[in-house]
Amino acid sequence: VLYTQEGGAATLTLNRPKKKNAFNTRTYVQMTEGLRRAQHDSSVRVVVITGSGDYFSAGQDLMEFAARLGDSDSDADQGKANHVNDFLHTLVDFPKVVIAAVNGPAVGIGVTLLLHCDFVFCVQRTTFTTPFTRLGIAPEGGSSILFPTVVGKALTSHMLLRSAPMSAEEALRSGFVGAVLSSVDELRAHVAAAVRDLVSLPPNSLATAKRLINAQRPAALRQVIDDELAVVARLTAQEEFKDNVGKIMASMAAKSRL
Repeated sequence: VLYTQEGGAATLTLNRPKKKNAFNTRTYVQMTEGLRRAQHDSSVRVVVITGSGDYFSAGQDLMEFAARLGDSDSDADQGKANHVNDFLHTLVDFPKVVIAAVNGPAVGIGVTLLLHCDFVFCVQRTTFTTPFTRLGIAPEGGSSILFPTVVGKALTSHMLLRSAPMSAEEALRSGFVGAVLSSVDELRAHVAAAVRDLVSLPPNSLATAKRLINAQRPAALRQVIDDELAVVARLTAQEEFKDNVGKIMASMAAKSRL
């Protein structure tokens, strides 16, 4: 994860383009560290989260999951869960404005983290996919409680039950994103304009407004995030998940040989 700062904004860039910016343990740790660094830096007023290359994020790094299949190291699994939990709770509780600049397809945690950002802007070619049931796991990131209120029941079922993608246009109509731009350059310009507007506002007023808005979130959100993660941990230990990941990894290997 790259941390850069300019004009009152800190930018956290997911920087594993060869892996489509998939999240591994190190990514979770560095995202948490970056958010905490920005939180405690008084010169930072806004945080931007984006990706390098063609993807925003391909979600969880399945290579890391596959490497742990059959590994009975419960301490390693618990450490992994703690890193995910730390990242999500840090983002949920983050007091400054967060803008997500979604520069390409978003999958899994790359989608659910957007639920905790104040602004989400994307390029037109973006798709949002939460393939939890396809993998044999369960919704995470608070999506089971937040998706119905954000995108409605129909799209929630479409994404969380069928594991079907949501297009940029659907995301805009549902209110999941605030703007759809035709190119990455236009996306960057749109984000830059938003940052300029936000850093020009009185900081205490801005922080208070965000706090009041976030006070309307479900009281159980943090507990739901923890409960979802516990369910995911149980499901990843089952043969259904291992079989699905094995098939996906075999398919990926076959495609790489073409």
